[in-house]
Amino acid sequence: MKCEAFSRRKFMAVSGAAGAAILTATLPAAAEEKKTMRKTFTILHTNDMHSAFIGMGPASDYTPFTLNDDTTRGGYARLAGLIAKRKEARTEQGPMLVLDAGDYSMGTAFGAASRETGSELQLMSRMGYDATTFGNHDYDLGPEGLGKSIGVASKAGWVPAVLASNSIFAANDATLAELKSLAGDKAILRHSHTELQEAIIVNSRTPVVQTGLEGRNLGELVVTLDGDKLTVESYRLYAIDDTIAGNRAIADEIEKFKKTVSAAVFASRGYSIDQPLAVAPLGAGVVDSTAGNALVTGYFTGVELKNLLEFLLMDNPAHPGEYFPRASGMRFRYDKSRPMFDAVTPIELGDLDRGYRAIDISGADGTGTE
Repeated sequence: MKCEAFSRRKFMAVSGAAGAAILTATLPAAAEEKKTMRKTFTILHTNDMHSAFIGMGPASDYTPFTLNDDTTRGGYARLAGLIAKRKEARTEQGPMLVLDAGDYSMGTAFGAASRETGSELQLMSRMGYDATTFGNHDYDLGPEGLGKSIGVASKAGWVPAVLASNSIFAANDATLAELKSLAGDKAILRHSHTELQEAIIVNSRTPVVQTGLEGRNLGELVVTLDGDKLTVESYRLYAIDDTIAGNRAIADEIEKFKKTVSAAVFASRGYSIDQPLAVAPLGAGVVDSTAGNALVTGYFTGVELKNLLEFLLMDNPAHPGEYFPRASGMRFRYDKSRPMFDAVTPIELGDLDRGYRAIDISGADGTGTE
């Protein structure tokens, strides 16, 4: 996450007030000048929270108001509790910013109703975030959907600053209309799913820090600016787990959003967000235009299916297991001892009731189909 441009701008605003106070003190002139040039401040940060309001783990196990009795990581109630605690702990250590580096939406059922609720932005604002930015998944419902979610949060009066220097809204496209109307100042933040245990310094000046994903950690970066010199004083990740007491006000807001999400996404299909499994189709694409995750229809040959599976089976050491292919109506076998991109052997279509039939994945028939 790059935070130099935004943090420095806000820091200078805070420093102006501090400088006025220093001028009224009875310090020697040289000491006054030195003190106004040097300032320490703190950045609390997250990234890739993906609408994980109640943490990642069985929902029935999540108990944000009791300690040491579940293994759930994350959860906005606990995150809010820790943000408030760290703000209080560092009150005397200079200004503080709370920033998010994007991909704040999509990944849970809450994200399926982002256009209708703007819930991610509303909760971040209530938790005390100063700013967030866009990641690729924040565009999953299209630029129009993103604009609607920001607009809903803005109308509700709970929205942090959204920094958008990684986006261009100049095209003559009707789907950009709402985003154009909301556009303002810009700065740069970047994100990934990586948990960095130490800050990486780029160009001898810019600290890059990341917290993983899904609100599992809160990062705390303490830096000092002395003229043009930036020094990282400390950096650490705080685990968001059941050692942290949750914030009841945030938990109450999440309960309200559950009702809104159930009405927008699940009710028409006879389900609710709290049910263990929703098997009705949810989509925002070709199959179903109502609220939900995008569904797309497509045609693939046997060879193309094999290539897709081979790619997804590569995995990523930084995100173990996230890319593993999950399929319905198809089963396949693979052997990781085989060469890369040739691990998949048979692919079969069907189901347990009607049985499975193998398809050609060699391309021997000229098309890669049966």
